[in-house]
Amino acid sequence: MKLPEKIAATTVGWWHEKVSPAALFLFVLCAFVFFVFQRNLVVLFGMTFLFFVLALTRRGKVKVLPSVFMVLAVTLFSLLSPYGKVLFRVGSSFAITQGALSGGLRRGLVLAGMMFLSQLAISRDLSLPGRLGEFVSRVFVYLDELGKEKLNLRPKMIISSIDEHLLKVFKETD
Repeated sequence: MKLPEKIAATTVGWWHEKVSPAALFLFVLCAFVFFVFQRNLVVLFGMTFLFFVLALTRRGKVKVLPSVFMVLAVTLFSLLSPYGKVLFRVGSSFAITQGALSGGLRRGLVLAGMMFLSQLAISRDLSLPGRLGEFVSRVFVYLDELGKEKLNLRPKMIISSIDEHLLKVFKETD
């Protein structure tokens, strides 16, 4: 999903001017702790949506479909091992259970929310103290650059396509 250019320029500019990358990183770490241990599905969905909106306003665009497909896939695979109260049956042998459905939705929403949180936290301007902080900051710079451009995979040369993309990002950031 992409914000209109005028709105994106305003929101991205606001984030850049008003919020320090280190403070945002600390916020994301705190939010992550509360988010991961959240048991209520409605609250979990609300937090995931909030993280999506924050990441969208900070970056100007966020990929939504991978997150939606991930939530659906995790939920569907969770249904393969039924546990809890049977809600209904599909055919004669496939049972949809409350435990498997809510567990799958919870795991999928946590993964999607973590993706949005990481998009919110990653910034090339982030500088953390110490050698470990320097290493983490450098990793974030690479992740930020890797996510900016679409990867052009050539079917017969997948590994070399990925390698070219990684080398290009490495050369641009050094």
